[in-house]
Order: sequence, then structure tokens, then C-alpha cells
Amino acid sequence: MARKIWKDLNGQSNRLDEVHAIAYDFSIGDAIGKLTTNNTDRTLVTEINVDDQDNTALIVAPIIAALGSGQRLIIRNADNDSRSSIYLITGTPTLSVSTHTIPVTYEDSSDTGTTDWESNDILIFSIFGGGMASMVEIGLAVSDELTNLTTGTAKLTIRMPHAMTLTEVRANVNTAPTGSVLTVDINESGATVLSTKLTIDATELTSTTAATPPVISDADLADDAEITIDIDGVGSTIAGKGLKVWLIGVRV
Repeated sequence: MARKIWKDLNGQSNRLDEVHAIAYDFSIGDAIGKLTTNNTDRTLVTEINVDDQDNTALIVAPIIAALGSGQRLIIRNADNDSRSSIYLITGTPTLSVSTHTIPVTYEDSSDTGTTDWESNDILIFSIFGGGMASMVEIGLAVSDELTNLTTGTAKLTIRMPHAMTLTEVRANVNTAPTGSVLTVDINESGATVLSTKLTIDATELTSTTAATPPVISDADLADDAEITIDIDGVGSTIAGKGLKVWLIGVRV
């Protein structure tokens, strides 16, 4: 039985074998809802590339990040049980902004063909063997609730309670900045983990609505690593108050 590892935004539980159409297309290049391989002969495939979103717009990065070496990935045609292949996951998946790569080696298939599924096939994933990594969220209070925010480095310092692969960062405030954006940086051992900083736009309370989303450049946070939060910019009219930062990812 595939393990339950994901809940969608409506709280509905999904298993990997129920996430229909993480991929639609095995042969046409990367786009939303696409899956590609690095070889048209599926017996020679060593990489499976999954686009960042499926057809229901659920972000699949946390699912991909939870996969690990030694597990078996079974991909089958939703409309034809006889067309399925089994791949052994050989390493840690690589996450990117758009397409995630799963290193694999071919093990078996239920039919005799060697070519990939046809374009626009709807595919179903199942995962067997090994333990799924745990999703974790670490919430950090960077300020009190009543004081205007000010710029500065190391506004908060913690040490990681465990290693994790960072898949998302968020920030929120209880009083919105006005006049300009609020800008936050996250550092591991003194070096930023973001190539595009975390921002809350003027008059907004959350980074999830930011015009420019953050980009994670260093997703691997080590156990006991020093994490510091910098405030690089505050609202020019109203600075903002009550800053919280969230580290979201997979415990490793």
C-alpha cells in the first residue's frame, strides 16, 4: 500500500497512487503537469523529471522531497493496468524551481515494450519500500507583537533541531507595512539560503501574496546549524509589526 504523505489545501488526504496526472505527458518538454525521462527506452531511464505542479495545482515538491534511496517508484497507465514500470530510487531527488529530478534505475515492467507511455497518458504513481521522510514546519517569532519593526542583522538566532530539506519559506505580520515592502533574509551559518529574498508587499500581511516570490538557493539545512533572520527593509510609512518566519520542508 502506498503511504499517505500529503493533504491538499482543502484538507483532503491523497496517496501517491491517487495523485492522478502528476504527469500528463512522457515525451513533450517541461510544462505544468508534465513528466519526462532522460531516455526514450524506459529500460535505460536513469532520471525521471516531474514538473512542479500537477493538474489540480497541488505543489508536488514536498512529495518529491520525501522520496529516498531504496524506495521503488511504480508508474502505471491510469486506463491500462498492464502498462506499468518499476524503478528503484537510487538517490535523493533534486528539487528546482520548475522541474524536480528523481534518480532511478529500471527494474521491471508489466508489458514487453521498451518505449515510454504515449503523449497525454494519465499516469498514477505508487511508492513502496523504505520510510517516507516527515514533513516539518518551524515557526519563528522574529519580533514582539507591538513594536515597530526595524532593519538589522540577526534579529533572531536559533540552531536547527534536526537536518531538513527546505522546500518553502513564508513570512507574516500582524500589522502590514505601508509605503514599501518588508524584506527578510534567512541565513545558515552566516550565508543566505535565498537568492531572492522573502518579501511582504506594502499593505499585505503575508509573503504568500508577494509580487516577487522567494527563491531558495540552499535547501540543505544541517542539524545544529545556526539560523539567523535579518530584516533588510521595512515599510517606509508604517514599518510593520509582529513578524513571523516559517521554514517548511522535509526532515532528513
